[in-house]
Amino acid sequence: MSDPVAAVSPIFTLLTPCYNSSGLIHRVYDSLCAQTLRSFEWVVIDDASTDDTLARLRAYQAEADFPIRIIEHPENRMVLAGLNAGIAAAQGEFIVLAGHDDAFVPEALARLHAAWLGIPPELRAGVSGVSCLCKDQHGQLIGQPYPQSPWLTDMFTAFFRYRRAGEKWGMVRADILKRPEFRFRDDIDRYVPERHVWYAIAMQFQTLYINDALRIYYINQSSHESLSSMQRIRYVKGQRYAALQCLNVFFWRMWPDKRSLLMSLLMYVRLSVHQGVGWLTCVGAVHGMVQRGLTALAYPLGWWLARRDRQRGRI
Repeated sequence: MSDPVAAVSPIFTLLTPCYNSSGLIHRVYDSLCAQTLRSFEWVVIDDASTDDTLARLRAYQAEADFPIRIIEHPENRMVLAGLNAGIAAAQGEFIVLAGHDDAFVPEALARLHAAWLGIPPELRAGVSGVSCLCKDQHGQLIGQPYPQSPWLTDMFTAFFRYRRAGEKWGMVRADILKRPEFRFRDDIDRYVPERHVWYAIAMQFQTLYINDALRIYYINQSSHESLSSMQRIRYVKGQRYAALQCLNVFFWRMWPDKRSLLMSLLMYVRLSVHQGVGWLTCVGAVHGMVQRGLTALAYPLGWWLARRDRQRGRI
């Protein structure tokens, strides 16, 4: 049976919040068993599963040759609370978020760590981690590769100037994620899109981007709808908060990608209408003359989108 506390701090903490994941969690476990770099721990947060997920995790814990720690939530608290609990418990130098249905190649951790070691030591204090590409279960690359690899830049340059958005994966320094200002905002709603943390980190740190496809992202799965999907709007308050952050905090860093800014603007107005926020309050919550003016102009279209949501039963 693996020791729940490693004698020496590992390089990596793999962090997996899960709920009713019995049929999927084996992908993470099997991937960890196959890793060529063995300095890691797996911290799993069970969010009050009602299936046999917890029993399966305990069986893995008993047989694994690497540390597995299980955090049990007595009631369902959603993914952000799980992430915060796991980050607080993490003992590794780097944190890797491994979704409950994720898989990754056997060299994934070794290649991430090798990329980090390739950063000149005098630059590492200003770098948050390493980001890589994903491929689907058929081996096809998801999205476009970065314009160069390795590429040391900030997330806003990579995503909004060069438009390399889409499914990505990687590792983040644990000491950064443990800072209070980078806490996932589980106090606002049961779900807030995670980008509010990644963008905040990108305001202060660069990332090393590499064109290695290390995560296997399974496509055409219908069992778990994305929490941020607008096909069914379930977390109005949390999604409105994230959209408002884009306007108030990240607006000028997102400026090169006008389409993304327009989407954030309409999302904010649309969700404000759903939350019962009137025009004056909606516009007044936005900082900056340019941002306020655009919000005022966008309000009629955002109102129409909200009305269409109701007609189509999306909320």
